Amino acid sequence: MATKTAVAKDNWQAQSDMRTLADANKIRADPKRMAACKQCAHEQLASVEKAEGKPDAESKAEDKGEMMGMKAGGMVRGKKC
Repeated sequence: MATKTAVAKDNWQAQSDMRTLADANKIRADPKRMAACKQCAHEQLASVEKAEGKPDAESKAEDKGEMMGMKAGGMVRGKKC
């Protein structure tokens, strides 16, 4: 039998997952937020690839961003990604 603590944790996790999915749907429906999200993803990917020692990782990510109509080094809500 599950303890009350385990049940509460599972319930909290389910509620958190529901909020995450609801937020994701809002972001997908907003072109500006989705573009900013993609830009941050490209920048993080470039950072990981650079840390792994892959050559020209940053320029590849910038090229992908430009192909998607996004500028490299973008800002999201006034903050650098």
